[in-house]
Amino acid sequence: MRDPQSEKSTVAAASWKRSPLPLRLARHPAVAALFLAGAAIGGCDACRKVAAHTKSPPPQTVETAVREKLERAREQATQLCGVPVSGLRDLKLKIESSVVPGVSKVTVEGSPVIAAPSSASPATSGSAKAAPAIPPALCVGVLTAMMVAKTDAKGEIESWSLRSLEVDEVTTPGAEWKRPPSHHDWD
Repeated sequence: MRDPQSEKSTVAAASWKRSPLPLRLARHPAVAALFLAGAAIGGCDACRKVAAHTKSPPPQTVETAVREKLERAREQATQLCGVPVSGLRDLKLKIESSVVPGVSKVTVEGSPVIAAPSSASPATSGSAKAAPAIPPALCVGVLTAMMVAKTDAKGEIESWSLRSLEVDEVTTPGAEWKRPPSHHDWD
């Protein structure tokens, strides 16, 4: 009979071996502290690379990346508005840093950019077509932005890029949105 606990430890060990050595060692608190101290005094390159991944981008960088993404992010804009739209404009953003490096909560308010009608939409019965949904005047919600540092060969941060932008909460009046079930196994 197979033991599920030993299978989990085998999978964890396999993923542990695939990680780069500095990141594997950084998972131990004492070693991580040593890396950070080494990076602070200008120590080894590996220390600086690990230290770069423990930092968060400035709020202005997060705001710029999120603003550029939401202008054309059909999926997130549609979730925030509750009807199909092709993006958001006239954005008001409030950035809140998280304890987790590179992760920020972003409160969003924006006007929808109306999506062009699709010619490939299925026809309804008879000659009458369904009226397109009217988007709200203002779409409101909270997003989680995950930023990743791009480093040079010495481990210095060159730039930040937006890795993911996920909807956490929708507060647009009349919009219905349900958080998808988590795919994480926290047991």
